[in-house]
Amino acid sequence: MGAITVRVVDTTGIPVAGAKVFGGFWNNNPDDRAVAGASDENGEITFEHLCTGDFNFSVTKDGYYRTTLRYWFFKTGFDCAKDGRWLPWNPTLEVVLKEKRNPTAMYMKYVDTRVPIQDTPVGFDLETGDWITPYGKGRSSNMQVTYKHTMETGVWRINCTVAFTNLTDGAYQFQQDVYSLLRSSYHADDSAEYEHAFDFVYERTNDKILQHKRIGDDAGLIFRVYCETAHGTSGFHYGKIYGPIEFIEAGLMNIRFSYLFNPVENDTNLEFDGAGFKGGWR
Repeated sequence: MGAITVRVVDTTGIPVAGAKVFGGFWNNNPDDRAVAGASDENGEITFEHLCTGDFNFSVTKDGYYRTTLRYWFFKTGFDCAKDGRWLPWNPTLEVVLKEKRNPTAMYMKYVDTRVPIQDTPVGFDLETGDWITPYGKGRSSNMQVTYKHTMETGVWRINCTVAFTNLTDGAYQFQQDVYSLLRSSYHADDSAEYEHAFDFVYERTNDKILQHKRIGDDAGLIFRVYCETAHGTSGFHYGKIYGPIEFIEAGLMNIRFSYLFNPVENDTNLEFDGAGFKGGWR
């Protein structure tokens, strides 16, 4: 038997009443029903149910971004059960539900394309999501990709550099909040240290990976680029690149990543309104 209390708070730590909590206790019974309820005035709700391992649940409320979590009752190496109950009995798990503040229209792009040439920087237009002429329909080279792959003495190696064209441009790495629908901060931080270039390495033999440096599954980049838009305006534009940033091996020279671009110049807002997008993350 497992029991858990979910305590829902906003980003300032204030309890959120009336949040809907929906989930299920894993107990090897495919016919078992989910549990559901709403948080009280203290932001809390308690569930108790048969369970053989974990509790998976989501928290939603109008005006907030959905949060999805998993709590493991079973913990390897610990004496965590006694007399048919998981220990500690009825722990309180605090869940932060991010409020919707100022969602804005952004360009959502999914890039899965071949780097046109090797060993030479190739310009990429983050507004249009394409390589610049003559390799694509991009107009402004605000990001450059340099791709190199070699095969020597049984070792396959890929070196790839993502660099930002202008001296004032760059990006800083952020840890994604993989539990919330809004995975990033609300705004880009103009006081952060924006790095100009990021180097990626992938190295392997036929049966072993020797190096794999990349922006990973739960990390990303918040960028700032100066460019002229299709509307004839110019200024800084902000956005976020979600990991993983992948560079495909086997000589295909492909780059793959997802990102969001704010088309309003000098606007640091990163809170995507999700218009026209049916996916999960924001």
